[in-house]
Amino acid sequence: MVFFSLTGRDKTPAAAKAARDLADLGFTLLATDGTAEFLRKNGLECERVQQGPGGPAYVVDRIIDGQIAW
Repeated sequence: MVFFSLTGRDKTPAAAKAARDLADLGFTLLATDGTAEFLRKNGLECERVQQGPGGPAYVVDRIIDGQIAW
């Protein structure tokens, strides 16, 4: 699993290509809300994750649990 969280200026074709390349290698994409929307608009499937605490999809918990490879 690869975690993506991009600022507005980083939501570029190059970022979409990097995500696509990782997905093609078999990684599951995990992204914050705005980044998930960007990836989906570029034809990529991804799982949404919360940036802040408060649920089972909280990104820091997923990192600590070893679910995120990169």
